[in-house]
Amino acid sequence: MKEYTAIIFDLDGTLLDTSEGIYNAVRFTEKRMHFTPVDDATLPEYVGPPTLFSYKKHYDIDDDTAKKAVVHHRKYQSEQGVKEARPYDGMPDLLAMLRESGHKLGVATLKRQDITEATLAAASMLSCFDSVRGIDMAESLTKSDIVNLVLEDLGVKPEEAVLIGDSAYDAIGAGQSGVDFIGVEYGFGFKNAQEIEAYNPVFIAYFVDDLIQFFDHC
Repeated sequence: MKEYTAIIFDLDGTLLDTSEGIYNAVRFTEKRMHFTPVDDATLPEYVGPPTLFSYKKHYDIDDDTAKKAVVHHRKYQSEQGVKEARPYDGMPDLLAMLRESGHKLGVATLKRQDITEATLAAASMLSCFDSVRGIDMAESLTKSDIVNLVLEDLGVKPEEAVLIGDSAYDAIGAGQSGVDFIGVEYGFGFKNAQEIEAYNPVFIAYFVDDLIQFFDHC
């Protein structure tokens, strides 16, 4: 089995269940912008993709209106949402195991940098990582761009790293950056293992315990 020097995690739906804060941010934004609320079944689609993309997708609005919506969304996220994220069961144990075994750990997320750091800090996880990279203010960075920044921070080659994520954004970003991909089915992006298999992952995890077992044998 291949040994990895660096393990890179997506945040939303992979490290943390951030759904409560994101859903509340959407409802907060809808009220401030006087949008017709989306139905509850649509809310999971906001977990993972860039915020600007989500608002343009789900409301009939132009770019300027979407940017104003993002301001409200981020206001809620930075003031309250960062406190509403919860680690998935077993995640602290996985991170402790990986650090003890000498792996370099990184976070690559499409969440904004400052909100990413605040969210991890509130969950007592920020200090677990050697590199934490989020999206820029203009949301111009792709997932691959962010993964590449983490690789540079960690000083590792793409073939030495693996990205763990719960969505097509993660899988595509991993492929574009030349790193292996592990898909998790417990998050929000992938609906089932068949969707993950389409991206040729090196492993599929249904629970965090599956990741613990996988890396325990690496």
